[in-house]
Amino acid sequence: MKKGFSLIELVIVIGLLLIISAVSFVAIRSLLNSFQQISINTIEQTFNDAARNARYNYNNSDWGVYLTVDGTNNLESITLFSGTNYASRDTAYDQKINFDKQLIPVTIDLTDIYPYTGDGYEVIFEQTSGESHQIGTIELYINEETYNITINEIGVPTN
Repeated sequence: MKKGFSLIELVIVIGLLLIISAVSFVAIRSLLNSFQQISINTIEQTFNDAARNARYNYNNSDWGVYLTVDGTNNLESITLFSGTNYASRDTAYDQKINFDKQLIPVTIDLTDIYPYTGDGYEVIFEQTSGESHQIGTIELYINEETYNITINEIGVPTN
């Protein structure tokens, strides 16, 4: 009896490995697309929460969103906060969400946001009216796709 693999056995094993690889690739791509959509929804929802909290006068205060980025404009975290600006906020109301740039890198462009207060990385919504003086578009770049969140004069974030 000869020891070793026949050609048919080798072809079957290679075929099975190719099928498993293809299914795995599709599953991983689908998972990454889900993470990408979750990132976009989280960012947009944080802006909506800030505008809503300001309009409903929650905590009797302005509300804002602070975007922490690294030196290459990769989003590290986003913080929903209560206060007239990030520096003087009431930290008891902070809601911080961290982003893993190794998993889903989110690059942002804030050049279109008019910096009314702060350093251009915060967007403030005024108490009761919900209006924002930082109007413009925040561009998000995720996996070579561009998503926009626009803050209009009446403080309504849209994409």
